[in-house]
Amino acid sequence: MRDWSVLKPLGLVFALGLTCFTAGCSPDISGTVGISVTRSGEVLGISRGCGERFGGAELFADGQGPDLARWELAPKVRGSETFVWQITGEAHDDRLAANPAVPKDVLDPATHYTLRVGTTDPNVVIGDAYFTGADLAELRPGSVLIADLAHWGDEQEYPPTMTVSRKKFDRIACSDDYRYAG
Repeated sequence: MRDWSVLKPLGLVFALGLTCFTAGCSPDISGTVGISVTRSGEVLGISRGCGERFGGAELFADGQGPDLARWELAPKVRGSETFVWQITGEAHDDRLAANPAVPKDVLDPATHYTLRVGTTDPNVVIGDAYFTGADLAELRPGSVLIADLAHWGDEQEYPPTMTVSRKKFDRIACSDDYRYAG
């Protein structure tokens, strides 16, 4: 007679996977995403993956249908853990296969936007940045707007944000004290 006890752990993994699938589990978050600006006022996306590499990004206005823009790595380009790209303006980036320029006047001051950055693994995202068009007017070059996870309450649809220096962003992006503060 065969000993099926070795398969018990696999049954548990399958059951947990099925539970996660039917419950609509979110992908793992592996980093921090923020918004910054250039000296000329163009909007930048900035992501820092913690052991994961940039695979692409999408920008959408919450509650307003399809993506405003989607960026994907060009073939044979390997994303880096820290990835900065221009969201508005006409700069061309050879690292990206799709490099749409979002007109700044489309970013309405009262609308909430989400910039979601993914990896090449569909089960892992680097993270999301949340902002309004009004937030962009307050940003200065060298600063990065990120979610303030420590003050994100269950009743809030969007996390509050905080502005940090680029140096601090690089320092805290993979820190468990920041990423799991909420």
